[in-house]
Amino acid sequence: MPDYSLSIVLPAYNEAENLEPLVTEIVAVLKSMQVVHREILIVDDASTDQTANVVIAIAKSFPEVRGIHLRKNTKKAGALLCGYRLAKGDFVITMDTDLQDDPKEIPHLIAALENGADVVNGWRVKRMDSWQKRMSSLAANRLTSFLFGQRLHDMNSGYKAYRAGVLKKLYIPGSLYRFIPHLLFRQGYTVVEIPVNHRPRLHGETKFRLGHRLRYFVDLIMVLFATPSNGTQETALFDELTGGNR
Repeated sequence: MPDYSLSIVLPAYNEAENLEPLVTEIVAVLKSMQVVHREILIVDDASTDQTANVVIAIAKSFPEVRGIHLRKNTKKAGALLCGYRLAKGDFVITMDTDLQDDPKEIPHLIAALENGADVVNGWRVKRMDSWQKRMSSLAANRLTSFLFGQRLHDMNSGYKAYRAGVLKKLYIPGSLYRFIPHLLFRQGYTVVEIPVNHRPRLHGETKFRLGHRLRYFVDLIMVLFATPSNGTQETALFDELTGGNR
């Protein structure tokens, strides 16, 4: 029987059609792993569709699900922050909620943590996205890997696993969350990358537009010269988004 607890953090914005099938898949995988102490945190990033109602319904059907509803949209950054702060597991996995991340990869990410990694980055080897999205990500990954001295193929992947102790010391403002594996590597943590299955999007639409690509260059400059935060601003943002609900 596994002797660890596990939290799955799912940031969600307008993914009403995808949440129930995703949670159903995740629960089935966790049961096959016999993880007794588990939780699934769905962080609704102030969705404008029926996501909030779906989260409430799912939480009633699955006892391991906790729903968090943010007061304003944060474009994923605040949803991840709140998930990190509220997660109670020894290990924490983040996944996108578009059904493209395959829950069957969860045991592989956990195995990498058990083998000594502090952070595991999921590499979408056969990425099921548009060629424009793949090419822009390829360029960003190569430039960032060169500047940080750590080769990662897919830093933008939402499929990641962490030791909880790492997250408690992680304070990343705004959209700099995309650089988390490189920042933690720079702080001396062990970061590994493993291939994960990636699936086509069936419902809804991508939330990433040209503006996100352009924002990358601004963020890259910021993160290269960023001074480590003491977490005060992040705590204030957490309180603002959740009403201080811990």
